[in-house]
Amino acid sequence: EFSIFVAHLPPGLLEDISATFSRLREKNEHGKTFLDDLLKVIPPLFYKVGVEPTTPLEGAVSGLFYQADVIIDGSLNLNELDYFHFMIRDVLISIALGKPFSGALGSTKIELAPSLAGRFWPRFDINMDGRLDLREATDGFTSMSPRVAGIEPVCAKFVRKLFAAVDTNGDGTLSLWEFDRMLDTVEQGKFF
Repeated sequence: EFSIFVAHLPPGLLEDISATFSRLREKNEHGKTFLDDLLKVIPPLFYKVGVEPTTPLEGAVSGLFYQADVIIDGSLNLNELDYFHFMIRDVLISIALGKPFSGALGSTKIELAPSLAGRFWPRFDINMDGRLDLREATDGFTSMSPRVAGIEPVCAKFVRKLFAAVDTNGDGTLSLWEFDRMLDTVEQGKFF
C-alpha cells in the first residue's frame, strides 16, 4: 500500500521535505528556528505539490508555526521543529494527493488546494511513476471529453505538438510543472 501511495506523490517530494528539515536542524545550532527561517524554505515545497506560486503562503506557514510553538516563545526548539515538520509533511501529502487542505489554526484560516495540474495528475499518470509520457498525456486528454470521440487522431496530433512544446528538458516525459504549463496553455487557448 505504501508504494502505491508514494507513487502518487511528485518525484522526490518526501526526500525534499526531509532534506529541508535536515538543513533547518543543522542551522538550528542555538536550538531555535524562527518563522522567517521557515518562510524562506517552506514555500518551494508547496509549489512542488502544485500549489500556485502566486498563493500567499505566509498565513499557512505562520499558522502551523504558531501551532508548533508549544512553549510560545516565538521560535521552535528541536522538538517543536520536528512537530512542525510532520504537520507540513501531512499538509503537503494531502495536497499532492489532490485533497484540498482547509483548516483554522488559531486565528489563521488556511485553504490550500492543488493547482489544476495537481488535481488532474492522478487521472493522467496511469503507471504512477511520477512522470507523464506521451501515451499517458494523449490517453488522458482523449478520455476527458466525449466530444473527442471520432477525432482521436486529431487530438493525438495536437497533444504530440503541445507535449513537445512543454517538455522543456526534452526527456520525453512531463513533470508536474511541465504538465501544469500544458494545461495552462490549453485552458488559455494559447496553442490553437
